[in-house]
Order: sequence, then C-alpha cells, then structure tokens
Amino acid sequence: MRITITGATGLIGSRLVAALKGRGDEVTTLSRDPARATDRLGVPAERWDPLAGPAPADALAGRDGVIHLAGEPVAQRWTTTAREAIRASRAQGTASLVAGLAATDPRPRVLVSASASGIYGDRGDEELDEGASTGSDFLAGVCADWEAAADGAEALGIRVAKIRTGIVLDAGGGALASGRDRSTDVRPWR
Repeated sequence: MRITITGATGLIGSRLVAALKGRGDEVTTLSRDPARATDRLGVPAERWDPLAGPAPADALAGRDGVIHLAGEPVAQRWTTTAREAIRASRAQGTASLVAGLAATDPRPRVLVSASASGIYGDRGDEELDEGASTGSDFLAGVCADWEAAADGAEALGIRVAKIRTGIVLDAGGGALASGRDRSTDVRPWR
C-alpha cells in the first residue's frame, strides 16, 4: 500500500511508520521539518505546516490512504496559549489536510484521522461506547471540532475512520516514559 502520514515523528507515528515499512508498504510523511523526519524515520518527507495552508496535493494524490496524527502535544500545562495551539493544530490542521485532499487526483480511498477518548469528557466510572454523547469540557470540544474537520473528507468521496486513542503507554515515551521526572508532572486544568 502507498500511505502518507502526518505526525509521523511522534510516538504513535514513528511506531506506525516502522510497522508499515516492515510489511513492505510505501510510506511518505508530511512534516514541518522534512529533513529531520526523513533522517529519523528513513522515509521520504514533504514540507507541510498544517496551520499555514492546504497539504501539498502531490504528496496525497494516488495514495491508498492518509493517516493523520499531527497535533500539538496535550501533555503540557494548559495555558491559554497552549489551549489555542492544541485546538488549532487539530481542527485547523485537519481542515488544511482536507483542503489538500480536495485538490488531489486521484484521491486516496481513506483518511484515518486521530482523535481521542477525551471526546466523552470526564464521566467517572460510566461505561461508554462510540454512541455515547460528547462531553462538555475543553478536550471534548477539541475532539468534536477535530472529528468534524475530518468528516469534511467524506464530501470528497473519501472514507473517514477516526481513532479515539486514550493515554499512550510506552516505556520509551508517553505516560510511562522511563527516566522521566514525574515530580514535575502537572494535571492540565479544564
């Protein structure tokens, strides 16, 4: 398969690139720093700043699928500036990707777009499934905007699949990063 990935240098993206390469897929990435992405991942990368405009159509045309993982890290203090960056990187960034997809010919068959289980908000021990209502806190609103932007690809005839990940656990990064000084961890406020 021919796959283009955004957010490929992140924890999930880098693992995904390695797995796809390992099974023989042709992988390219879109990155704000293509030289760094190519060096780190060993696959071709094209320059794209999700907040600066549409994704480059030539990097998307003829691909079997696009996997969209790009977004400002959530694991940080949620200042007003950070909140704005978290929302814009997801909602506006995804809209810019869809704008790039609109200019492609032929278009990819599928867009797999990241989202998060945060769409449900803090519901305590309530059992939830994909049909549960959206929460009312900051992260739930971000996820709702993010998914709505991804849904724009459906109007282009592209199937959209949204993956709602939870907290990422990995010894080399994410919430279980070894050697990390947890005394400085701060729970984001809502």
